[in-house]
Amino acid sequence: NGAPLAEQMRGNHEKILEQLKAKEIDKAAIEQLRVEQLKTMDEVSKQMTQTILAIAELLTPEQRVKLAENMSKHGGWMHN
Repeated sequence: NGAPLAEQMRGNHEKILEQLKAKEIDKAAIEQLRVEQLKTMDEVSKQMTQTILAIAELLTPEQRVKLAENMSKHGGWMHN
């Protein structure tokens, strides 16, 4: 379930925006949030890859071709 990770990403995004609105910009804090965001995005990517591989293992080769074609039409599984 990627919901907690998605929530964490939204939270980090909001924190970055708040930092940008501050009277004094804390570059170190923004950099730390950027690093956290990348770690979270990596974890989301890992989970999505594991899920798509688990699904692919259940499909026939013909079904995997259709899945790949569908994913291609929609920008892949990483595309929002």
